[in-house]
Amino acid sequence: MLRVLELRVDSAAADKSGHLDCIGAAAGLKELWLWGLTMAGTRVWGWMERLRVLEVSGAVLREAAVNGAVAACPNLADLEVKVFSWISRQGDD
Repeated sequence: MLRVLELRVDSAAADKSGHLDCIGAAAGLKELWLWGLTMAGTRVWGWMERLRVLEVSGAVLREAAVNGAVAACPNLADLEVKVFSWISRQGDD
């Protein structure tokens, strides 16, 4: 079973759809490091009950996407987010 995943994503690619859509297939993950991705929409990661460490670096993030990712990981003990750009909610600008 896969327990640790380090994923570097090219968010500069023209087709950004599906970058993390299959992450839920690795439901046994305990540590997940994501680099260079765009998290603008709420993703359905599934329930990642075993995930304890989530690190997101160099990302473009939207609040709803981060909230959705954290909600999918109820046992998260260590969250580190190094944001390249934060997309605020509409009306918060």
